[in-house]
Amino acid sequence: LETKATLSSMTRVLSEIEAQESYVFGVTPVAFVGKFPAVQSRIPHTEKYIPMQNGMEHSFSVSFPVAYQSYFSNVLQYPITLYDTDATNEIAQKDIVKSMPVFPAKGSVQTIDGVIVVKMGEP
Repeated sequence: LETKATLSSMTRVLSEIEAQESYVFGVTPVAFVGKFPAVQSRIPHTEKYIPMQNGMEHSFSVSFPVAYQSYFSNVLQYPITLYDTDATNEIAQKDIVKSMPVFPAKGSVQTIDGVIVVKMGEP
């Protein structure tokens, strides 16, 4: 269930990324801001068995840069260029990003200064 929920969510995120007019496949940097909420607080008996690339380590959907890269590359088989961590932290401080709604709300994926920003949660 958790793996399917993550696949569904990340497929929707990818669709929104690709819908950005300025997006160039494999070239345009993408910044994920905030953490996607946990599917549930604890998934019983899964701590040892759910690998990070399934997107559910610690019962969270993909929620940190290494996991995003791994998920897009290994699960979705999609080359994505992630914005580096320091630059993502910097862009997250911009007022326009702070005022963005959280995914999946309309406006949660925007192009800002040539970067596709996906607001997955509050920072």
